[in-house]
Amino acid sequence: MAEFILDHNIEILSLSETWLSSFALPSTLNALTPPNFVIVHQRRLTGKGGGVAFIYRSFLKMSKITLPTFTAFEALCIQISVSSSIFKLVTIYRPPSSSTSVFMQEFTSLIESLISSPSEFVITGDFNLHVDDPASPPAASFLSVLDHFGLSQYVTFPTHRAGHTLDLLVARTSSEMIRTVECSMPFISDHHAILSAVSIPRKTRAPRVTKTIRS
Repeated sequence: MAEFILDHNIEILSLSETWLSSFALPSTLNALTPPNFVIVHQRRLTGKGGGVAFIYRSFLKMSKITLPTFTAFEALCIQISVSSSIFKLVTIYRPPSSSTSVFMQEFTSLIESLISSPSEFVITGDFNLHVDDPASPPAASFLSVLDHFGLSQYVTFPTHRAGHTLDLLVARTSSEMIRTVECSMPFISDHHAILSAVSIPRKTRAPRVTKTIRS
């Protein structure tokens, strides 16, 4: 994992289905993170497997955003401050056995909580939906939800060894953050890694005005 991050010059890495527990030893976490990187993770509350995480460069200003507990998927949200701009990143893991109808309801609730803020946000992760298959009712319903909220899904290639597009990258349709979307096979999973270049808008501050006042 650490070599993959360094080889691809990654600033922020989103992980789903980490299998990390709350008792993960520091040595285990250190093995995942290169020098000057930090990991924040959230384990599955019940049972084995699952888990979501972010690994990011330590100089980034990060804060964890509390989300409701969802029953159909796991989610972790962080807020990053870069170049006077603030944006949110959400990583998701939806088990293939979870109820599609419940997932749609809870995912809609998540979007409603994000869309009300003017800040940019990106949602990524393993959704276990075949969005590449137009004949798939769950995928069609999911894409309809995105369209309703003015969101777009940017992954257009298979992300699993067996085919199908399961791992997604979602942002506002009007956003100019997502520049490129590619894939790489890290050889540590049966899923491909999604590599995206993200452009962070720079907010310009008003010029400083100095006034001299006679006492």
